Amino acid sequence: MKILITGTSQGIGKAIAELFLANQHTVIGIDRRQASIVDASYTHIVADICDIDSLPAIDDVEVLVNNAGTQNESDIDTNLKALIKVTERYGIQPSIHSILNIGSASGHTGAE
Repeated sequence: MKILITGTSQGIGKAIAELFLANQHTVIGIDRRQASIVDASYTHIVADICDIDSLPAIDDVEVLVNNAGTQNESDIDTNLKALIKVTERYGIQPSIHSILNIGSASGHTGAE
């Protein structure tokens, strides 16, 4: 399968990407930081998902994992608006099977 994951340079996004790669899937990661995964089946795109016009066209995505998130003054832009824009751009394809949106507890409890 062709998997697109946002926020793959560290943490949960990186672990999800590595799991899909270990199961022989093709993974495309989008992150503001440089790649931290080295695998022939992995393609990394350095981009800010808040700037939807900077994101490339990616066809035949079968699984979209909206994982990128932040906890600072741009919370709403990254954690909500960009998630919606990324889903509109990549999640409405005939090939799509699943969309997974990942959030943190601060979405329910708020940040300090």
